[in-house]
Amino acid sequence: MKRRTLSGFIILSILVAGSMFFTGCTANENTDVQTVNTDNVQTHETETEIPDSVPDDQVMSDCMKDAYNLLTITGHSFETIDTTEDGRHYVAKDTVSMDIDAGNPSGMIPQNISKNVEFLYDADDAQWVVGNEICTAWTVNNEALPGSCWKSETLKLSDMKTWIGNESEADENGQLFIKFKKKMGFFAIAINDENTSPKQQPFFTNASGVFTWIGDNGIVEQNFKCMEGIITDEGALTLKLSSDNGEGDMIFTANATHISDREYDEALNGGAIGDTLYIEELNTFDVSTSSLDGDMWKKECGSRHGNVSPKISWEAVEGANKYAVFMLDKDASNWLHMYVMTDKNGLEEGGYDGKEAGYVGPYPPEKHEYDVYVIALKGEPEAIAFNMDATGTDIGDKLNNLNKSQNGDTGNVISYGMIKGFYEPSPDEENILR
Repeated sequence: MKRRTLSGFIILSILVAGSMFFTGCTANENTDVQTVNTDNVQTHETETEIPDSVPDDQVMSDCMKDAYNLLTITGHSFETIDTTEDGRHYVAKDTVSMDIDAGNPSGMIPQNISKNVEFLYDADDAQWVVGNEICTAWTVNNEALPGSCWKSETLKLSDMKTWIGNESEADENGQLFIKFKKKMGFFAIAINDENTSPKQQPFFTNASGVFTWIGDNGIVEQNFKCMEGIITDEGALTLKLSSDNGEGDMIFTANATHISDREYDEALNGGAIGDTLYIEELNTFDVSTSSLDGDMWKKECGSRHGNVSPKISWEAVEGANKYAVFMLDKDASNWLHMYVMTDKNGLEEGGYDGKEAGYVGPYPPEKHEYDVYVIALKGEPEAIAFNMDATGTDIGDKLNNLNKSQNGDTGNVISYGMIKGFYEPSPDEENILR
């Protein structure tokens, strides 16, 4: 490892005063003066070696947390300094840039954080110590939260009084179930907000749902809204939930755990609702495409660049006679860009052009995610219309729409496959907001 040298010069000066001893002599008599020759006193140089950078293994040891999935060091920026803080003398600073695959609340809400962490070199103890840290980017993907279901641990109704109100006895035992509606805004995080820190970030969102309290003496339901919350780098998610009775904080990683739609329906209704199809219980198959460049849909797939429908391929599914193909804009309330029914094992590139043909290419105001789903069906589904080039329901609802065949029998859906990519407008494209 390269080292830098800090030099200090210690100059030794010896001052000797002669002594006069008066032993009965007069002022005119000679006195003996003893002198010391300083010509041979040498100047000594001392050196303190400074490492060029803090070792990566120390960075990992000091910054990695149990809740992080991955920490990647992306750079070092070294500079010499000369500062004293709290009695410690610091002579160098290494600012380490890092990307963090951070804590993921209930495995549903991935978050990625970029930080700059300062390490200061303590000349007295000859070691690097952690200084300030600054968050430079923080993104949260909450696409799994809309439509999700949660349940609390066993609680007393008094604990839920903030939201549920006084409709039951305060000491009644029970469980609280929470279901978010399927339309929900993404978490908007303001990095420069005065309330932010490198370890937690406030955010704004737009969500709603329903509380259901199932207690000893019955069921109480209450609608709620959520406009803000806080998420930590270790994955603690706190939402400020408000109802007609009041508002309060719900810490989802501590007070509530995620459950499936079926678990939710069974808890509230004693079983599945009618012939409801649960997407998490379906088998899946692989879908491929040559219309992606990396993770981006090709530019010509866009409605302003040719409106060329993508090439989509999959292997034949046993028992399937029909396939329904959808393209949904996940960032625009499931805006429907493609709906095609086919009996083939794929769609050719450019085979569908225009609303009537079943394809209107992406035209987002900014980078959006577009998911293509292929649904394997036993036969032609019951007549149903999906509104093209418009906001719509999510893929779970569409699966249930297709699950009834033309003759009225349920169980028409066999399995499904999915492939996703992103699309962003060219700089010169008109900014259309929807």
